[in-house]
Amino acid sequence: MESNGPEDTQAIGRLLGESAGPGDVFLLVGDLGAGKTCLTQGILFGLGSDEFARSPTFVLVSQYPGRLT
Repeated sequence: MESNGPEDTQAIGRLLGESAGPGDVFLLVGDLGAGKTCLTQGILFGLGSDEFARSPTFVLVSQYPGRLT
């Protein structure tokens, strides 16, 4: 999956969030600065959450409220 910038990355995340169902899990792997947090923010928007994503660099699991929780 490729993105041309943060806006595209967030839009891709929003689509993923909108299509997510109960029990779905997203595992994000990438170098520092790859866009994992930006993608996560888009996923949160797609899930209807108003939370802001925190960088998961040193976190094993981040849970956010949304339409599936």
